[in-house]
Amino acid sequence: MGACHRYRLGLATLLLIVVAGCASEPRASDYLTPSRLAQLVSEGSTSYLLLDVRTPGEFASGHIPTAVNVPVDRIREGMMSAAKDEIVIVYCASGARASIAEKALLGLGFTNVANFGAIGRWPGELTKGS
Repeated sequence: MGACHRYRLGLATLLLIVVAGCASEPRASDYLTPSRLAQLVSEGSTSYLLLDVRTPGEFASGHIPTAVNVPVDRIREGMMSAAKDEIVIVYCASGARASIAEKALLGLGFTNVANFGAIGRWPGELTKGS
């Protein structure tokens, strides 16, 4: 086996190791189905941020358990202390404000953001109050 072939084989092996390592990291997009998000919420993990980007009144009337209320027009101020690589999942009433919030978060440098869409997709009970 020539030196060039060994180099290519070693490089290919290294690339596979890197890709496999990246594939095992959880992504926000892994939790976009109602059942997967429900599993994440029920596990009690603190390794994600679930953002309800509706108004405080809408949030108080019922929100997904573990969600934090950061209205879409307050994303910039409300997310200043969050880690940029943290899993961030956003939702709202219809998905429109969540789409705006997702784009804003990506613009702020967040790298692991996904839009769950409408709260109506949530399969479980909602938490009332703020």
